[in-house]
Amino acid sequence: MHTIIKYNKLFIRYVRLSIINLMQYPFELFMKIISLTFNIVFIIVFWYSIFNLNLGLKGWSNYELIILSGMGILSNSISQLAFGFRDIDYHIINGNFDKYLIRPINPIFSILNENLFIFWVISQVISGLGLILIPSFYGEIQLYNAFSSFTILILSTIAFNLIYASVSLLAFWIGRIDNVRSLIFSVDVAKKYPLDSFPSKVVDLLTYVIPINLIVTLPTKILLNKESNSFRFIIISALLCLLWSLILYFIWKKALSKYQSTGS
Repeated sequence: MHTIIKYNKLFIRYVRLSIINLMQYPFELFMKIISLTFNIVFIIVFWYSIFNLNLGLKGWSNYELIILSGMGILSNSISQLAFGFRDIDYHIINGNFDKYLIRPINPIFSILNENLFIFWVISQVISGLGLILIPSFYGEIQLYNAFSSFTILILSTIAFNLIYASVSLLAFWIGRIDNVRSLIFSVDVAKKYPLDSFPSKVVDLLTYVIPINLIVTLPTKILLNKESNSFRFIIISALLCLLWSLILYFIWKKALSKYQSTGS
């Protein structure tokens, strides 16, 4: 319990540092808000343009696709908390990883929160919820399914980021892994689109191995009351989280025993 309180306090301090850093550059903050607004407008214009050209996806209305985009942005806000894994190979190669080992806190916690950018987390939560709730005025979503939908989205997003983290830790053995990470990001892009339009074998792969389908498409269909078997997907998402947590823990332990600092 003491450890949980300790890390909660540390996380709050990292958040404060992120806010202080953000407020030092008002123009940069303004441009980030402009960028976020442009992104939201682009999403809406894109899907409306698709339908105006009669290129709509079968089984999905334009309002439903905007909701799907909102769910994707919510997922991105969670993924922002794992953004620090992007730079772990640089820390290992240039020797900066040593400083995390001498601190009296978990190295992974330090890596994830040292460059935490809380603006993107909060702004994406707000914009994602906006894209989900605004179409509700058209009767498109079923709020009583929200708990199951968001539970699957959160669990599957965590599972995907655990996969990303596990791959990032391979830098302890092979050094630079930019291309491997790029491959993962290329798969992640698929969550922007309804995956039920893909062949069934591809959908199975992106559900039970790499949970892209569980991140956005299935939670959106559950929210829209187009998928009834939500409990099954909650269990699958939870099991994937557990599996990849164990894999990450195993790789982390092996990585620490493998690592030789710059002073070794």
